[in-house]
Amino acid sequence: MQLTAAESQWLQQHPRIRVGVNPDYPPFDFIDDRGTFSGLSSDYLDLIAKRLGVAFTVVPNLEWHDAIAAARDGRVDVVVGVKELEDRRQFLNMTPDYLTFPIVILMREAHPVITGLADLRGKTVALGDNATPTAEIARRYPDIKRRLYPTLAGALVAVQQGEADATVLNIGSASYLMAKYRIGGLVIAAPAGLEDVRSAFGVRSDWPELTAIIGKTLDSITPDEQATIRATWITAPYDAVEATRQAHRIVTQVAGGAVVVMLCVLLWNYRLKRQARERRRAAEIIAAKEAELRDMFARSPVSVLIASLDGALIYANSSWLKLMRIAADELAGHQAQEFYFDPADRERLMKDLAGARRKRDPQARKRNEFSQMTAQMVRAVLQRGSGNRSQIKWLGD
Repeated sequence: MQLTAAESQWLQQHPRIRVGVNPDYPPFDFIDDRGTFSGLSSDYLDLIAKRLGVAFTVVPNLEWHDAIAAARDGRVDVVVGVKELEDRRQFLNMTPDYLTFPIVILMREAHPVITGLADLRGKTVALGDNATPTAEIARRYPDIKRRLYPTLAGALVAVQQGEADATVLNIGSASYLMAKYRIGGLVIAAPAGLEDVRSAFGVRSDWPELTAIIGKTLDSITPDEQATIRATWITAPYDAVEATRQAHRIVTQVAGGAVVVMLCVLLWNYRLKRQARERRRAAEIIAAKEAELRDMFARSPVSVLIASLDGALIYANSSWLKLMRIAADELAGHQAQEFYFDPADRERLMKDLAGARRKRDPQARKRNEFSQMTAQMVRAVLQRGSGNRSQIKWLGD
């Protein structure tokens, strides 16, 4: 790092520099439990202070909007972790960005395939109340149902617990908060398609010398030093440049994969239609078989009774109804065991039914009516002469 004589002299004349910070934006900028400024920006600020030989003093008890207002009023010399906006150019000179993180969509692990925020229309998205993406999503995607939380960690937990379908935040904050609060079960579903989160130093506009000096210092920070700072606050290996490239690759892959997805959808629809045709054909065959069997039973001189495995009467042909002197609409009020006057026969029937129920696949009873009838035990009641009900014999399967 090479400073000009004028820049070195300027630093000697300004050994203490007042700083405004965001007190609640982990892992970038925040005030920890001891009241100390911490985070990625703090480490960059410490490194710059050592190289320049100056002291950066954080102005206490300022919220983020207060820090920006203090810079406008001249009560703060440098704002840390600031993004360049049109209204801020009136009172701040911006250094190059020292941190860049893409904004992503996080969902539960078993989530539907999405390619971006447009696929979340009609869904509920958990967002930080004052987070960067919140206003942009409200403006560009009014159909997304927004549920606001006071903290980003609260938004992540809401998705984890199923209160929301997704959340949108930068990958740096997501990695830090998920590790700190042990929020599991979430994955990056897709890039959000929003502008990356960028952090720069905003220097009071009447100090252009300091803007140039900090810019030179940032250029002198090596990639290894940057990686060390990131590793201190983000547990997962992360490289900002590579992450941005990866996000862009995802977009490209998704765009290219959309063709594959469309083909898969078309093939799937074709398969569903073919299966529907096969099911209709099978239903027609079953209906025809059922009609054939019912006609055969109806014309049979032999008395035929069909009962379910719990003994309820399902069907009886005219021979059986005539034999028992029962109308067809009265079947529902009777059980098969009623037609066994011999207690031993009745007991044997109940045991047979119980054994059949244990052996029968329970899923078979969920099929259509005729499949139920044919899958269940079919008992034929044969007449043995006089028509006395004690003469009825139960046949096996």
